[in-house]
Amino acid sequence: MFLAINIGNSAVKFGLFKGRELLDVVTAPSSTKTVEQFWEIVKKPLGGAEGEGSKVEKIGIASVVPVLTEVFARLSEMHLSQKAHVLSFDSPLGFQIRYDEPAQLGADRLANAAAARTIYGYPAIVVDIGTATTFDVVDEGGDFAGGLIAPGPATSAESLFEKAARLFPVQIEKPDRLIATNTADAVKAGIYYGNLGQINYIISRLKLEAGYNNAKVIVTGGLAELFGSGSTGIDVIDPNLTLRGINLIFA
Repeated sequence: MFLAINIGNSAVKFGLFKGRELLDVVTAPSSTKTVEQFWEIVKKPLGGAEGEGSKVEKIGIASVVPVLTEVFARLSEMHLSQKAHVLSFDSPLGFQIRYDEPAQLGADRLANAAAARTIYGYPAIVVDIGTATTFDVVDEGGDFAGGLIAPGPATSAESLFEKAARLFPVQIEKPDRLIATNTADAVKAGIYYGNLGQINYIISRLKLEAGYNNAKVIVTGGLAELFGSGSTGIDVIDPNLTLRGINLIFA
């Protein structure tokens, strides 16, 4: 078995693979602090209570939170008796990175590119909606061509609630209409349709700038289903794309 760990700013996702088949996914908040706390969350699907994770033969990590990278490196050794492979720009990716400073590129973006090009073909555009919303282009040669980073829906919403004294937090969901008749629905509509409009616009601009009108567009991340289902520019909704990329690179 192969264990893929995707460490994000808001959540950590664990994917258990048999070959290329994703068998199980477990999610934990990134605010979880210790090795033992994380282990309590993931040990059951990994067969850990009795077998101490004996199913797992290899581990790959993609992390954008350096302090948690160390936590999971320790977890891998303490409970799974494996040294984890940590994804970076100099990992065996199988494609070129056309980025001015490859070391600055998030490991999740590399994993997404690996999965998109291998599973869905290229050229491709990957939209990853999480704490940040990233848009990345895999060019017609299958290489990472670059992209852009915007605040994620929850991040921008939190900033709004913090700075606007009379506004209050609401759940991020798809409203039935844009013309709201109360403040809560007005904020919901602004968050949802504002971000959806951004996603649709940037996809169309990326296709125009890159010259890839035929690019396959894949959406992933924690809010992939919510925004992917409402977008006219998305071809594939794959919430576990990053895990699949880690598996493809290291398994």
